[in-house]
Amino acid sequence: MVIGSNGMISFDTYQANQANPANFSEALPNQNLPKEAIFGVFHDMFFSQSNGSEINYAVIGTAPYRKFVVNFRNGRISGCDSEASSSQIVLSEGSNNIEIFVENKPLACDLASVKNAVIGINDATGDLGLAAPGRNTGNWSAQNEAWLFSPNLDSLTPDIIWYDSNNNIIGTNKNLTVCPTKNETYKVEIIYTNCNNERIIYSDTINVNFAADYPFVKDYSKIFCNSTEQVILADYKSSIVIGDTSFFNFEFRDAVTNQILNENTPFTITSNQNIKVTVSNKNDANCKKVANLSFLSQNIYNNQPVICDFANDGIENNFLLSNLNSQLVGTDYQGTVSYFTSLINATNNQNAITRYDLINGTQFYIRLVQGDA
Repeated sequence: MVIGSNGMISFDTYQANQANPANFSEALPNQNLPKEAIFGVFHDMFFSQSNGSEINYAVIGTAPYRKFVVNFRNGRISGCDSEASSSQIVLSEGSNNIEIFVENKPLACDLASVKNAVIGINDATGDLGLAAPGRNTGNWSAQNEAWLFSPNLDSLTPDIIWYDSNNNIIGTNKNLTVCPTKNETYKVEIIYTNCNNERIIYSDTINVNFAADYPFVKDYSKIFCNSTEQVILADYKSSIVIGDTSFFNFEFRDAVTNQILNENTPFTITSNQNIKVTVSNKNDANCKKVANLSFLSQNIYNNQPVICDFANDGIENNFLLSNLNSQLVGTDYQGTVSYFTSLINATNNQNAITRYDLINGTQFYIRLVQGDA
């Protein structure tokens, strides 16, 4: 911008190093007045180090709320050397507000050749402008008054973006409902795009931390392979609860019969069994969560599958071993079945085979994998 010596500023930088004549009679708005200009107060003045008058400016505050301040201090009214005028123009970042403060602007004396003064704004064409009431072009005086010019526009509607702790976008609405299952940090960005197409971003983080006695739970499955193993439900509390189990009460119910099961009584797993586990805070029974505890019995049903010798020649060449799966583990097995020619390979899960030349008495080692078993 350009600061004019007669109490104005302009965004028309072509006026730099040019005269700033104050011999005017036109009222705002007007094409003959300086354009892209803020007048505060615009009138005929002169400044000199010898009389203590000065023009200074500064940027104060912190972005994005800075203010640009221009002071016209003790400017002498031309022709009226004993009369001084002091005023200030303040531009506010973000709001685009224009403030004009007048400490003193006396009437121009009879000896002044140019008596007119104005407070207001004029656009780039001179077709649109606005003067403070009673402060359009004329000879007037003012003391200790202030004027605010504020854009008469709809409020800017910001874009809002929410992020989780992994910086994934989880929503763009002002109000967002989340259901964290662990301690989580959320971030929000509020983005304004102003009339200069500049993006102003405000951000904040929100930490959600659960108390130690909040019942964090998770489903747990235990697979039993080729066994009729006894289990004690109390042994699985730490597999269901994330944290210290001593904060909680546990209720185990059979998912089919809804019968409450004693957590310390051993029982045998002979088939798949699903159990609903209600975990509640010892001090607040209404603070509770439900988890699923599943015991899966995955037994090999038949260790000697039957294979048809179609050619009646005592061998089945290049036989696809996965064709045996249904005879070994049934049709609903949710896992992998692998075949090996030695116990070492099966134990170490190496050199699995998929096809083999079968003869009477061929023996394989079978490796079953499901979940963590």
